[in-house]
Parts: sequence; structure tokens; C-alpha cells
Amino acid sequence: AAMGVQNAHGRLVARPGVPNTVMTGNVTQAVLDAIDVLSPHAPSDAQAVARTRLGKMLPAILAFAAGAIAGALAYRQVGFWALLLPFVVLAWLALNARGASSTASTTMTDARK
Repeated sequence: AAMGVQNAHGRLVARPGVPNTVMTGNVTQAVLDAIDVLSPHAPSDAQAVARTRLGKMLPAILAFAAGAIAGALAYRQVGFWALLLPFVVLAWLALNARGASSTASTTMTDARK
């Protein structure tokens, strides 16, 4: 259920960045990019592309790792109740995004008049 909510949120709220539900692919690509960046034999244009892509992915990967560690520690302390905080935060973000979206539509409609 949690992954379903997370996938739906990613599709309903337009946001730039890397997908956060396919972290295996993101980590694999980050490792490949790190090898390209660190390799003295890689062409400079390939290193530049890899550096840019790695810069975009690394914050998401680090946030994912931090969340996994925080979740494990919270579960150890309070058990299943540890799921309540992420659910509440995600619900709050979704409601705020919906409100921001409707405000933006109203502003665009008013601007056309």
C-alpha cells in the first residue's frame, strides 16, 4: 500500500528529479557514473555527462539511505507505529500540493480575463 501511495504521488504531483521508487536502477546508474567520472581513460564529454547525471541522482540516493536508516531506527524504537510519521507527512504534502495546484489554476484563469 505504501509503495502504491508513493507511486501515485509521483505521478500526480509533477516534480523534476529522479524517480524515488526505482532506487536499484538509480544506485546502479550512480555507480556507473562514478566509475566514468573517476576513470582517467573515459572521454571528457562522457565524464561531463556522468558528472551531471550523478549530481542529479546523488541527493535522492542519500535521502533514500537516510530515510531507510531513520525508518529502521524508528521501527526498532516504536515498532509498527513508525509508519505513521511518513504517512502523515506524505498526506500533508499531497494536500498542500493540491492546494498549490488549484491556486495556480485560479491565478492563470484570472490572468486570462
